[in-house]
Amino acid sequence: MTFIQPHKDKSVLNKILMLFGLFTVLSSVWLVVLYNKGVNLDHELSSMKSEFSDIQAQNLAIKSKIFDLINSPDPSSIGDLVQEKNPEYVEVRQTWSFASDY
Repeated sequence: MTFIQPHKDKSVLNKILMLFGLFTVLSSVWLVVLYNKGVNLDHELSSMKSEFSDIQAQNLAIKSKIFDLINSPDPSSIGDLVQEKNPEYVEVRQTWSFASDY
């Protein structure tokens, strides 16, 4: 009776092909995940840009309101300001001392 045995080289070649196939499948999955992360990042950046432009518009509106209030000819339009008839000022006394005095 004759037994036909496969060559041992084919089993090594099969293992190499299986490893190569596994590597191909894993790298394909990794590339899909990487692509999805890139697309998500792009969407987040675009939403951040639109939010930033909205904030800039609000900032410009607030600045224009402040400048209009400051540059108005009537100071009472700023708010509940009352013109003081006899203002009291804070006195500041400056004493000058030099190093040569010590």
